[in-house]
Amino acid sequence: MDLLLIGAPTHNMGLPSANSRRQAQTKGGQAPATGVAEWLDTLPGRRGGRAAAFATVTGTGRFSGSAAKGIEKRLRRRSVDVVARENFLVGSTEGPLADGELARAEQWGASLI
Repeated sequence: MDLLLIGAPTHNMGLPSANSRRQAQTKGGQAPATGVAEWLDTLPGRRGGRAAAFATVTGTGRFSGSAAKGIEKRLRRRSVDVVARENFLVGSTEGPLADGELARAEQWGASLI
């Protein structure tokens, strides 16, 4: 039973883009030249494949957005069965995870087995 697990930080309410990664670098962050969105766009279709998506977010609510939602959308376009999606709260744009989120992430990951 294979499961692809993909995660990304939420930038501007969605998946990081080349522009948002450049913005993060100007604020002292480290960002790769190619991000998760671009990588997902190169994946071949995988009918029958299974995946789970996660993201870090700085807030909750309808205006906070989620990179995990964008990951799920791109995977579904490739006929991948997304079995779970979750967001984990960070204390600020620089992290770390908010209190209790590491334990919640561990429980979520264990539930995917």
